[in-house]
Amino acid sequence: MNHKNVGDNNNIMIGRFTLGETIKAREAIFDTAIDTMYIFDIENLRLLDMNPWGLELLGYTIDEIRQKDFYDIHAIEERERVEEILAIYLRDGGIFGIRDLHLRRKDGTLIPVEKAGRLTKVNGKQVGH
Repeated sequence: MNHKNVGDNNNIMIGRFTLGETIKAREAIFDTAIDTMYIFDIENLRLLDMNPWGLELLGYTIDEIRQKDFYDIHAIEERERVEEILAIYLRDGGIFGIRDLHLRRKDGTLIPVEKAGRLTKVNGKQVGH
């Protein structure tokens, strides 16, 4: 379903939920997920958003994370691997089941992660997630 111009369509019923409620549910899932989720600009790699779980796990505020880029939150020791992952994003439009990778907390400690994500266009601009 396309949600670009919902406008007055927010009251359309989908089962027992309005379209507006469904969109709010999508936002709530991002905000309450127990996985680290983030959105980044694929052109400059700047982090645009991160869910509360990810912020808490990595020890950042949303303002601090928006000053970071894709490289900043990954282990420095894995820079080449992160470059390969970005190349896969661009080549395939997403990454799936990437293992043996680490995110770096604000205090410098590393967290092992498994990554999956896709590229998505928003208003003609590509973002990764």
